[in-house]
Amino acid sequence: PNPADNYFQLNWENQLTEDNQIKIFNSLGTTILETTTISGQNLTEINIKNLPPGIYFISITEINKKQQMLKLIIE
Repeated sequence: PNPADNYFQLNWENQLTEDNQIKIFNSLGTTILETTTISGQNLTEINIKNLPPGIYFISITEINKKQQMLKLIIE
């Protein structure tokens, strides 16, 4: 859910066939967290309980370099 507090989930429409890179940035553009999805999964859960409240941005980069940006609010 957004806003989130301890973790958030990314649900993939189709099962991932490749690993994707996920980065979380703060409002200044600093990378706060970086992880990789696992191919074969339909769901990725990311622990954010150590991040302070605020607005963050999630960058999801697929292996073919296609990129998505999402907004995340942590309470």
